[in-house]
Amino acid sequence: MARMLLAFVVVVLLNGCCGAGLQPHAGQSLPPVQLDLATFDSGFGGFFTAKCMLDQAPELLKKYNVAISITHYGDSKHAPYGNKPPSEIARLTGLGVEKALEDGAEVVAIACNTASTQHPAVIENIKQKYPDKEHSVLSIITPTIGAVKERLDKLLATNETATLAIFATPATVKSMTYPAKLADIYQGKLENGDIQEIRQDDWKDSSRQTANFVSRSLVRLPKKKTIFIYQFAPGNWVSMIEEGALQDVKQRIVQDDVRQFLARLSLDHALSVVGLFCTHYPVFKGLIAKEMMAEKAADSSTQFVEQGDFAASYAYAAIYSQYKDKVRDFTVSEQELAGLVERAKPKVVISGDNVSQTQNLVRTIFPELKDVIVVNESFSSAP
Repeated sequence: MARMLLAFVVVVLLNGCCGAGLQPHAGQSLPPVQLDLATFDSGFGGFFTAKCMLDQAPELLKKYNVAISITHYGDSKHAPYGNKPPSEIARLTGLGVEKALEDGAEVVAIACNTASTQHPAVIENIKQKYPDKEHSVLSIITPTIGAVKERLDKLLATNETATLAIFATPATVKSMTYPAKLADIYQGKLENGDIQEIRQDDWKDSSRQTANFVSRSLVRLPKKKTIFIYQFAPGNWVSMIEEGALQDVKQRIVQDDVRQFLARLSLDHALSVVGLFCTHYPVFKGLIAKEMMAEKAADSSTQFVEQGDFAASYAYAAIYSQYKDKVRDFTVSEQELAGLVERAKPKVVISGDNVSQTQNLVRTIFPELKDVIVVNESFSSAP
């Protein structure tokens, strides 16, 4: 009897002490919160933002009990948007955003500056069809303006002037969205100059013409401080990327276009900030920087600004309320983290039939994501 009693006590003690240590943590036993994020662009460019979402995912996955999925929607059937009228840009963007929402996205980052110039019109349409989703559709311009202001503030703290060069699409430049928003956020006086149109051959078909656009603006601030804004919209760059132009063709045209832009500025000093405000243009960042350095329009102090990280952080912040109280009470293992990151790897949904070209773009620009899934799906019955 004594032995049986002793055995009983040992079992109770084991279950009460050592056994407790073998039980899963409370947070670990709960299923993760599913976060479905989407990016939208007229083509491949928005995938840069999707990739930044993936790059930021590990820190989120370590801290919070969440699972993340990322999908990039590219309206390649109707790309590029840069030469389309505003009403058509708004219509096509609305259809792409609706597709993402219908597929279950909780937040859609419009990772396209051209499309984002029509963000108010898109939101009006979304409010009618998805009245609870208007705050889930984000413009890439909003976080970009904040990031640019942060850099300009530092420069203007010790200088009378700051110079900003913006590389964007024709639609973005013609909208004058960036000068207007900078003037508004600084409560300064905006002075816009004329937009110059420079006709040239299409990169693919010399019998057709396209156009580059150059504009100059300035924002006058209190205390006699001034922001000079130079915008350049190359007509060929997006289609060269989307349609897979040969490297030597891209290099020649980018170099010629940058020289053309700088020749019209007649700068006697290096630019303070250079914004690549088309999500496709980071592909050409090295070429742009090299040419600007050679022409003395940039130096080691010039800040080249890309948008992907800003947009990714903005998207995660938009759904922060969904996971802020899901802080992990355990350390996620490396194996589990790797699985969650793999699960977050972006897939691509395009409206056009250029699946193989898009897969080649992913493999070329992001070789570590060479197995990314690319599928063709209709966004709507849009012609």
